[in-house]
Amino acid sequence: MNTIYSASDLVNNLLYYLFGVNRDWCQEKISFLQQIKRNNFLLICTSPSTFPIPTTLLVNMDEDIIDLTEKQLNAENISRSVILPNCGAVSMFIGTTRDNFDGKVVLKLEYEAYESMAKKKMKEICKMIRSKWKLGRIAIIHRLGEVPVTEASVVIAISSTHRKEALEAVSETIDALKANVPIWKKEIYQNHESAWKANKECAWSKETIKKDILQKQNEILS
Repeated sequence: MNTIYSASDLVNNLLYYLFGVNRDWCQEKISFLQQIKRNNFLLICTSPSTFPIPTTLLVNMDEDIIDLTEKQLNAENISRSVILPNCGAVSMFIGTTRDNFDGKVVLKLEYEAYESMAKKKMKEICKMIRSKWKLGRIAIIHRLGEVPVTEASVVIAISSTHRKEALEAVSETIDALKANVPIWKKEIYQNHESAWKANKECAWSKETIKKDILQKQNEILS
């Protein structure tokens, strides 16, 4: 499981992380930590004992967190990623795969997205909800590919000074996500059948995307 460390955590515990290494290596890592602290970054790594060699994700703490991923979503880590010292509330929405639809047994969901447009729309949603509420940080993470029953397909986490703003913002964010972001899901049933589920709220369709891509390709070739 990933562990999240703030810049101050890393700097304050510097001796722990650098124990048993040579002077040159220490100096290099001290500079690295100072840079993290100056730029107000958050470091996510697999284990403190292997710092800073493992796969890491540096996120500017002044920016919202937007992502599409095929990896399993960790709601706890996403929740912690939006916590700020000046915020007293974090509200979340976690959408999971259920095992039934219209009397059929659902085994899993499969998600596809027009990724570049999806991320653009997710950023627009962040800007829109910030215009309505005073918020701390926003995280919108959507999973792509296969999502088994009980696992999360989307996690939204928002921090704010007081709970009312975060609660209202989370509700509007998931509604805006479904209405504006080109992400589609396919249900896989126990009887080996499957069906793409059209989102009636969404202005995008797979056919619309295909036409848009073809039109852009023709414009480039002409």
